[in-house]
Amino acid sequence: MNMQAQVNYDGGVHVHEEPLVNPNWQNQSHYSHEEFWDMAYADMGKRYGMSDIREAE
Repeated sequence: MNMQAQVNYDGGVHVHEEPLVNPNWQNQSHYSHEEFWDMAYADMGKRYGMSDIREAE
């Protein structure tokens, strides 16, 4: 379990517990290592006005 403590404005502490692994992990999209980095490089490139950051020289 992953526990996250939050302090309220009243000074009280609320502890929120959640699992480390999403119980629905099998229903989520899965990407290969290459697909992940291609998407990451494309996203970073868009931030700099390119279609892919690997275009930068």
